[in-house]
Amino acid sequence: MFDNEIKSGKKKPVGKFLNHVQVNDENKEILTDRYMINIIENLYLLTVPLIGGKDECDIEDLFDEIILSQKIEGKEFSKEDKYDVSKYYGKEIFSKYILNNYTNINFDAFKPILDNINKIIGICTTEPIGEKSDLNIKNEDENSARKIPIEV
Repeated sequence: MFDNEIKSGKKKPVGKFLNHVQVNDENKEILTDRYMINIIENLYLLTVPLIGGKDECDIEDLFDEIILSQKIEGKEFSKEDKYDVSKYYGKEIFSKYILNNYTNINFDAFKPILDNINKIIGICTTEPIGEKSDLNIKNEDENSARKIPIEV
């Protein structure tokens, strides 16, 4: 599962992954629309759903504003990698806050992720194991080409 930063392209982890596994434009469109695609056999890629009219979303965006604006020791939350630690706290402290207060937090915006996980489980339990995707066949062909015969 990745943050939904597809529009940023190769600059973000999901873009780097999509490029690495050579996902075609049609599957990128499916991912953009459904927030999930099949990569190979039972390996799926999920992204965070887009909410609030945003072009890209981090998983933290799924929390409501009350949670995101929670001050801890007088500091505000920053989802940036680099921030002024005298004014802000980061994702590690935020995750601990979530863990300690989960009974009082609204997780409704996470439902599409859980629904997609259920869809994947359903697909993987009803389809025959070993079905070959185009990507799998391509990888097998490349791997076979790299093999060196060993004489016995």
